[in-house]
Amino acid sequence: GCSPYGASTIAGADGSRKPNENELAGAFFQGAHVAKIAMKLAA
Repeated sequence: GCSPYGASTIAGADGSRKPNENELAGAFFQGAHVAKIAMKLAA
């Protein structure tokens, strides 16, 4: 899920649980946000 600490998915020992649409959207947003900050820091 999405938490104050970032996007995550707990898959279990066998990896059978896949991230749902909401979790994927949160991960995509977090990745884009981090990339924008990194670009500003590198400039």
